[in-house]
Amino acid sequence: MWRKLRRNTGKSAKKSATWVGHLCPKYDHYKDLKYLDLFWEEPTEKDIFFTQTSCSVVLSPREACAVESAAHHHPRRPIAVLMTAPALDAAHPLLRLVHGLENVSFRWLDLDRLFGHGPLEAWHRDRMWMLSKDRASATVSDAVRAEILRRFGGTYVDLDAITLRPFPDSTNWLTRVDHRLVTAAVSSFQRLHPLLQAAASAIPTSYNPSTCCSVGPDLFTDLLHRQCPDNVTIPTSVPSDATEYCGDVTVQPRNLFYPIHYGYERDELESVFREGEGLGAAFFSREETRGAFSLHLYNSLSRKRLVSLRGDSVLKEAARRNCPRVYQYLLSQDGWM
Repeated sequence: MWRKLRRNTGKSAKKSATWVGHLCPKYDHYKDLKYLDLFWEEPTEKDIFFTQTSCSVVLSPREACAVESAAHHHPRRPIAVLMTAPALDAAHPLLRLVHGLENVSFRWLDLDRLFGHGPLEAWHRDRMWMLSKDRASATVSDAVRAEILRRFGGTYVDLDAITLRPFPDSTNWLTRVDHRLVTAAVSSFQRLHPLLQAAASAIPTSYNPSTCCSVGPDLFTDLLHRQCPDNVTIPTSVPSDATEYCGDVTVQPRNLFYPIHYGYERDELESVFREGEGLGAAFFSREETRGAFSLHLYNSLSRKRLVSLRGDSVLKEAARRNCPRVYQYLLSQDGWM
């Protein structure tokens, strides 16, 4: 059963939130569903939070696994899933399963309230993110991540990252994704940290709607390089397993959060989904994998690649170990993820 949500005055605000129609033009197509209304609630520094800006009223199997895996490894921390759709499909079994986890809550990601009093107010009011056309949801996601971390602090995790073990106890860190880029796709900061203040303030002028990452990895890499040109170089001057520092900010090495590279041409990401080769067990027996905090699936590249949970792939083994409830449910159905 759905846990009862607290009464909230946010419902009337939903009706006047014109951005919903701009970002989620197909939202009205779901009007016949039995809805679970969501409400805006400010995150805190204690939260581990996810954001879904695709306007979906459900979670995909991999997204559900990502949320459960964070809750599984952090049972004493609140896990918040912020969604741009102001209501969910209350009958969806994966939503019901994940929402039933003791420390997980679903909240409405109200862009007016988030961006309404800060450096992104005019940028959002003028709907500049709509210039990205097909990438509007990704642009909004990058901006939301920066502004939530700036205003409230906490730990952010992408919905395509499966948590493999508890995150570092420290704060003010983000991660290197390759030799040229640093990303906040898994990151943790104190509220009002200067790096996030600089990132949010820079978004309106750094935003380039014709590129994928101008307010995401490109922006964070550029800011860190400008602040610490000798420590955070482009490309990096340190080995892939070395930690970098810029003042009180730690750049975690790639192997801790991205043990699989996203390059299909190097046969790395593809190896997450291959079956019949025993790669799942082999991956988790590697010494370097045992130290990793998460496994990123790079949804934009891999979302069309389904994997049987009755096989022996890396993804199957990651799900079995880290999101057992979602894994068992999917196995009882068609067994695909």
